[in-house]
Amino acid sequence: MQVKSDKIISDLDSVILGTNKILNSYKKSLKKIEDGHYDIHEWHILNSIFSDYNGGESYSSEVYQLYSIIKETFYKKSQDSLEPIINNGL
Repeated sequence: MQVKSDKIISDLDSVILGTNKILNSYKKSLKKIEDGHYDIHEWHILNSIFSDYNGGESYSSEVYQLYSIIKETFYKKSQDSLEPIINNGL
């Protein structure tokens, strides 16, 4: 997981920063849903996270394709969702 930094950071610090960035973006998406800015669909949440993490929408569709392949290949039976209406502990 790569993040921008003005200083040299360890792999662990990079993962921690990246994870925090993703978590904060997810929380922002939940707030937008609560405020009625967009419907509750996992795609909207993912697109927002991908755009925030990558600094724009230019890579969002490619990242979503990779996400879909990974989910289908390794987590086919998973019921997990980013949608807040599903009780998934997020």
